[in-house]
Amino acid sequence: MYQKARNGVAAIRTLPLAALLREAPFVVICYLAYSFSKDLIHEAPVAVAFRNAWDLAHFELALGIFREAIIQRWFLDHARLVVYLADWFYTVGYWPVVLPTAIVLWWKRRDIYGQLRNVAFIAFVFVLVVYAVYPLAPPRMLPGFADTLLGLPFTGHHISGSGGSGRLANEYAAMPSVHYGLALIAAIGVFRSGGLLWKVAAVFYQAAMALTILVTANHYFMDILAAIAVVGLAYLCNEARARLVAGPLRNRWHAHGAHGHHAAGRA
Repeated sequence: MYQKARNGVAAIRTLPLAALLREAPFVVICYLAYSFSKDLIHEAPVAVAFRNAWDLAHFELALGIFREAIIQRWFLDHARLVVYLADWFYTVGYWPVVLPTAIVLWWKRRDIYGQLRNVAFIAFVFVLVVYAVYPLAPPRMLPGFADTLLGLPFTGHHISGSGGSGRLANEYAAMPSVHYGLALIAAIGVFRSGGLLWKVAAVFYQAAMALTILVTANHYFMDILAAIAVVGLAYLCNEARARLVAGPLRNRWHAHGAHGHHAAGRA
């Protein structure tokens, strides 16, 4: 009976759903680490976050790309419907898109899923270090910007309070933009695995997310560029890891093949 029970447990573990659920701890660990990264180093992260925000604004001014307030004001004055849609897309276009995309890739293209999951995990490690060392207040907390998400249900603003120190969201984790980074990774997965229409949808999706985080004043231009850089660096690190792992395995395979060939020759 004990052996039958063990066989039953083993059979359950081979089910697709059980295998998929084993991926869940990655998401939980990353989210919890993200939520509590703000208090790891700085005793007064709020003051540091606002000082960094003003420094970044001056840096973007020097580069000539500090246009976030102008962009938001234009949409508020001339295309308020876009702002309304962006407010909702900020939430419903994030996890409700990223997670189903990951599940479909896991189901249909396990090779692409495995690579992008590793890239996302490595990127999160880099991101958490930056969040702990470099807290950054988002533009919506600065004068001249409107917090368009304030009070909207199902957003971090509604849960933790805009500009507050809520426990469910790190309000000062602006750079790099995880919103855009995960959207970019999901778009890459769809682009690589889908047909022409899906490729077009993937390009549109990541562009829409970039516009959304700017129109809602949740991120700076540099946050988007930093997210692209982090995803690229994570990809290179994952490729290097894969080569390091593949080397010993390839040598072991060749050694095993040579041994088998030698044994067959003696027989």
